[in-house]
Amino acid sequence: MLSLPRSRQTLSWALTLLFVAWCCQLAPAQTEDPTDGETDPVRLFERGQNAHAKGDLQRALALYEGALKLRPEFPEAEYQRGMALTALDRSPEAEQAFTHAIDLKKDWLLPNSALGALLARAGRDKEAEPFLR
Repeated sequence: MLSLPRSRQTLSWALTLLFVAWCCQLAPAQTEDPTDGETDPVRLFERGQNAHAKGDLQRALALYEGALKLRPEFPEAEYQRGMALTALDRSPEAEQAFTHAIDLKKDWLLPNSALGALLARAGRDKEAEPFLR
């Protein structure tokens, strides 16, 4: 132990504690980043699917969007983004996501059927028919 008198030792501890508290105040607040700095779009997509399966739709959506920022031409992430948006009752955005997924991968049936179902639920049967055929 230190050989300081008790009052000096207490003062030393108090100053150390004050310094640590001051340093913590200076640390910048971090905004929540669902991607946790991940730079692999496939891993973000997989984490999005895991969150989606657990019902955490907001987190899944953020992860899909993070994957799409890194790889804009990622039809699977766009499709899953559309599915999450549909579940969140954000139909106009879901429609755009499905349309974009179809544009990226024309022969893929899942976004076609999802878009057709979305349009049919909205009472837009004539528009839905080509996607459901």
